[in-house]
Amino acid sequence: MLDHGGTGFARSATGGVESSAMDVFPITPAGARPLVFLAIVGGVLLLVLFLLTYSAYSSRNARVEVGGESIRLVGDLWGREVPLTALRLAEARVIRLSRERDLQPHRRTMGTGLPGYSAGWFKLRSGEKALVCVTHGDKVV
Repeated sequence: MLDHGGTGFARSATGGVESSAMDVFPITPAGARPLVFLAIVGGVLLLVLFLLTYSAYSSRNARVEVGGESIRLVGDLWGREVPLTALRLAEARVIRLSRERDLQPHRRTMGTGLPGYSAGWFKLRSGEKALVCVTHGDKVV
């Protein structure tokens, strides 16, 4: 066998490369920081997965509960109870968002926006701020 240039490999008579004896030196193991970092990233990913799953579930089970002196929006994280006195009930009507451009949720300021589901605080195209829970744009109050 011939050693070619001190590479640690020798070429056999048949042309194959064989490994010669090699020295192995241990490397000091990494501390706990990489594991802590991976645990934090894993925790954040699990939290995001939980929130997405909860939002998907809530979008299928959103509802409005009217009773006594308040109206309650039940949905994802943005559901809340609103006193009836805080609502402009005289102006309430059923609309189609495709025809009422000024009332369309335009920019989400804090909420959930999924295809076919919007909940939370939005700026309307008219510039007003609104608490929105829309599952279908054809009939909205």
